[in-house]
Amino acid sequence: MSHDIAATSARLHAALDDLNRQIAPLQQLWTREAAAACRAEQERWQQAAAALHDILVGLGNAVREGAADVADSDRRAARAWG
Repeated sequence: MSHDIAATSARLHAALDDLNRQIAPLQQLWTREAAAACRAEQERWQQAAAALHDILVGLGNAVREGAADVADSDRRAARAWG
């Protein structure tokens, strides 16, 4: 499951990169207020994407650690039975 979370984060990052590539030609046409508004919005996207990435990394780590804890508990329980 932690691999799925990492893959989702990578897909989101790739989608944002693709969006930036699609917008780039349009940005060359925009001036002043439109260009500034676009830059501000892109900055918000980048900040939101970075925050989401951090959340997904933390979630992936928690899932991985939780799975290891469950596996350890299972091994201890199995040893208790002989």
